[in-house]
Amino acid sequence: MTDSKIIEEDLYKKICSEMPIPCVDIIFQNKDGHFLSLKRNNEPLKSEFWLPGGRILKEETVEYALCRKSKEELDLIIDPEEFKFAGFSEAHYEKNAFGTDGGYHTISLVFMCIRAIDESDIKLDSQSSEFKFSSRLPDEFLESFQETPTSYIYK
Repeated sequence: MTDSKIIEEDLYKKICSEMPIPCVDIIFQNKDGHFLSLKRNNEPLKSEFWLPGGRILKEETVEYALCRKSKEELDLIIDPEEFKFAGFSEAHYEKNAFGTDGGYHTISLVFMCIRAIDESDIKLDSQSSEFKFSSRLPDEFLESFQETPTSYIYK
């Protein structure tokens, strides 16, 4: 893995206005099979509960993005082999993190972490204000999620 690169903000704004952004979303469960969601502090979906994840950086592998987002957002160190591909989601949002017109279009590769996580191990970063475990994934996520035929996600 080479050093991933963060795109300069003005260029990223332009890219966001012109094309979809590749992301990863991660489905975590606790030992009871309940799903983790985070209350977001940023657009899109500010103040909504959503899955951990985010954009894939230039020159970053998908596996590295999964591990990076797990560490950044939850302070969890997850081995890449503990992620299994579950499907993808595509979403269009009216708002974006820049407060500019044009919204935000994402295409997310969705992975499930096969290791059950414990609530006491989670330490949120500044992107989220709280977390919860629920018996269902967020409805808005489920509306855009396309499972792979071998996926083990139950709604």
